[in-house]
Amino acid sequence: MRGDGHAADLFARAVELSDELDIGVPAWRIGIAALATHLTPDEAYDWLERLKVRRRDVERIVGAITVAPRIVERLRADRLDPAQVVALADPFAPDAPLLALARDDRAELREYFARLRGVRLAISGADLIELGLVESPRVGEILAEIRRRKLNGDLEGRDAELEAARELVSAVAPA
Repeated sequence: MRGDGHAADLFARAVELSDELDIGVPAWRIGIAALATHLTPDEAYDWLERLKVRRRDVERIVGAITVAPRIVERLRADRLDPAQVVALADPFAPDAPLLALARDDRAELREYFARLRGVRLAISGADLIELGLVESPRVGEILAEIRRRKLNGDLEGRDAELEAARELVSAVAPA
């Protein structure tokens, strides 16, 4: 771990962003992640175990220090659509995308926190079953595809979601 100026700046920026965007990551967890950014995952796990940090928090901190640089790299390298940004950020949210944003203030991550992470569907698995889909993993796959389309601005409102669902259900329905 490094308690240098870089860690202090990263900590201050991440806390400021967490407050500004109402992200809600505890300052102590941000601070530990900032101190541990130069540790390998194994070193971080060992250090956090010695500090007696709860396992759930350890996973979030190690995820943040491991994944945040990858998020920044990917956003710098590729032009991602909103659904791809969500797919990149959600698995380790909110810690990793927050730390990534503190490292590199990217519009895609600001949009993720401001709008994208809160996008929810107006339909559910029950609606798909009413449309004739049998309960199966396919229900989740179709809902994920509809959310992807909604995130990318292709669907607006319940009626559009149901229409997309009808198309997707009919495409998998037995002939």
